[in-house]
Amino acid sequence: MWARVVETRAPEALREGDRAKEMIEGRVIPALREIGGFQRGVWLGERESGTGLGVVFYGSKEELDASRDATAETRERAAQEAGIEFVSMREFEVITQV
Repeated sequence: MWARVVETRAPEALREGDRAKEMIEGRVIPALREIGGFQRGVWLGERESGTGLGVVFYGSKEELDASRDATAETRERAAQEAGIEFVSMREFEVITQV
């Protein structure tokens, strides 16, 4: 299993109430489900600073690699539509999980 970890910074408008959650559940997750190899994801956020982490899991390195272009397009749309800044992106092999 492999994971892509993306650090984001959300604008003030997305920090209020459940707006970030609604955007992730309404736009990001449906887009990821259309990408081959997507298994699950976890999104973490700090409302005060607007900093967030998205950790998305794929079944294999090949599936992670194959998803790169499609997920880049999803990030570009989120940046344009919601004003999200993408700070960093890294990819890791999952060593173990509980």
